[in-house]
Amino acid sequence: MAVFYYATGGDDWRDCHEGKAVCRDPNSESYLSGKDECSWFGNDCKDGMITKLYFGTSIGNSLAGTIPSELAYLPELESLFLQNNRLRGTIPTELGTLKKFHTLVVTNNLLESPFPESILD
Repeated sequence: MAVFYYATGGDDWRDCHEGKAVCRDPNSESYLSGKDECSWFGNDCKDGMITKLYFGTSIGNSLAGTIPSELAYLPELESLFLQNNRLRGTIPTELGTLKKFHTLVVTNNLLESPFPESILD
């Protein structure tokens, strides 16, 4: 998940700029803390495995950069909510290898075509 943080400009996420303890706070359950990733901001887990990532809100979270292909290493990932941010590039085709993946919300970003057909299978 550190790859996701850095690939999407984690230090510049809206909540980080507002001083909330979701980024780099070793004393909380923030990103890059030593705590279990299931307790990190935006992550939802089941049985200790990340199943959902929530980083899209009505005003976004100021994620900028690219969606990392390494998300395909989360074998239980079902849903990815990234709407209303400033993500660019393409949607990684590797997400199509995830057997349980069924929801991708990326509206209002700067993503490029084409949409990977591997995700539609």
